Amino acid sequence: METRALHRLIRRKITATVFEQMFREAGRYTVIPIGHADSIETLSEHKRHPYVRKILENLTAAPDYVLISQDKTDVMVVEVDYMRRIDRETIADRIHTILRRWDPSYLFLATGSGFYYENCTAIRAENGSIKRLTERWVRKDIQDKYYHLLEDYIR
Repeated sequence: METRALHRLIRRKITATVFEQMFREAGRYTVIPIGHADSIETLSEHKRHPYVRKILENLTAAPDYVLISQDKTDVMVVEVDYMRRIDRETIADRIHTILRRWDPSYLFLATGSGFYYENCTAIRAENGSIKRLTERWVRKDIQDKYYHLLEDYIR
């Protein structure tokens, strides 16, 4: 694997771990990883096989996580990503792809300036503008803790 791709893979895994642990610690939702990220890397090495290509298409279409509220009344699918800085055009393109398969859905972004979390339909309506993660989802002290951890690993 080339160095740049390896960096992206590591960043993606760190970001997913930060999201998962931060939302678990917040305690408002059960966090269920769909678990395809690890499989995709290995399967990609065998993508010449037609059946493996079909498997990859299905796995890459799956969201990263499902959140279920403690009272079981709210269920959300969440796509998790990392961007050094907010790029509305890139986000708008990403949202278009996500909403084709998963509507409703949410996008969580870890960035160099903090965490962002928003319903994808709302992001689309705002042409790629995404709101910061609020305390409605995760308390500020928990966010700060995980942001500092993220900074330790991603510079």
